[in-house]
Amino acid sequence: MSMMGRPFKTLRDFHAQTIYIRKAINQAKHDDVIKVEFKDEETFNHTCKRLIAEFKYSLDLTIENFKVGGQLWAYILVQQKKAA
Repeated sequence: MSMMGRPFKTLRDFHAQTIYIRKAINQAKHDDVIKVEFKDEETFNHTCKRLIAEFKYSLDLTIENFKVGGQLWAYILVQQKKAA
């Protein structure tokens, strides 16, 4: 089974990666950077939208992606929200 052209064996694989990233963000300290490999651009976009929506009130996530040898990687900078 592939989800919208994503090269995951199952939908469970996609959700497992999202859960892994979510756990890493929750364990991150202020100004920690998490490096994540994505299967393709579509997966990157979908996952990042979900993460930003989930953490928008508690954390500032700065996400930058880049390609190395045909593989898509992203750095996620985790920062605490500043009090208004």
